[in-house]
Amino acid sequence: MGTLNFSIQNIINGDGISLAITGMVIVFMALSIISTFIALLPKILPILESILPEEHVHHGPTKKAKKNDSEVLAAIGYALVKLNSEKRQNG
Repeated sequence: MGTLNFSIQNIINGDGISLAITGMVIVFMALSIISTFIALLPKILPILESILPEEHVHHGPTKKAKKNDSEVLAAIGYALVKLNSEKRQNG
């Protein structure tokens, strides 16, 4: 099996320095674009709000409980108890 040689010459021969510099420039540019977007966001949002206004949803009053609601709740409770007891029996 061959031996591994670590040296600066291997980096230079493989264009490692130019590849590292290119990668750093790409990351720097991407972070600069993100930072600029975040800085301009407070100025962009009022413009977008005039184009796309926020929708206001009005909720009506809640329903009052009916007499049948207690029967429905009892049926749901029975179904949950039965389901849990079947799970315990099966494993």
